[in-house]
Amino acid sequence: MTPYTEAKFKTGKLIATAGIANFINQIAWNHIWVDECLQRHKAGDWGDLEQEDKEANDQALEYGDRLFSSYITDEGGTKIWIITDADRLHTNISFPHEY
Repeated sequence: MTPYTEAKFKTGKLIATAGIANFINQIAWNHIWVDECLQRHKAGDWGDLEQEDKEANDQALEYGDRLFSSYITDEGGTKIWIITDADRLHTNISFPHEY
């Protein structure tokens, strides 16, 4: 696991959907992977997005807009989304189909 120690913003209250809760409880690796994705999100590594979406997030850091990240596992291609509200009070972790 790569250490992402410097957060660029506050995430507020973390909210995981029921699907994510079930996913992280299946095997320990799932929990570790989701946590690493959250650390990447907080550090400004937006994951598997197009360059223009990454640039929009970089601007959102400066202007206080919503932040969106997408991450895909190497094994099985599981995708999650992490979205931090513009007010930085909540961060939601979900599967795309749960959004």
